Amino acid sequence: MAALPVAQNVLNYAQRYNQSVIPARDAIFITTLGSIPVLLVVSTLLA
Repeated sequence: MAALPVAQNVLNYAQRYNQSVIPARDAIFITTLGSIPVLLVVSTLLA
């Protein structure tokens, strides 16, 4: 689990203890969508 992103670890614990699963899932979705523009900008700057 140490290699997983932080939000994924939070989701694992939320599912294990059945607490706040939906906000944890939504956090993964939002941060994944937010990373796409950042990755595009970084790849453009490095190219």
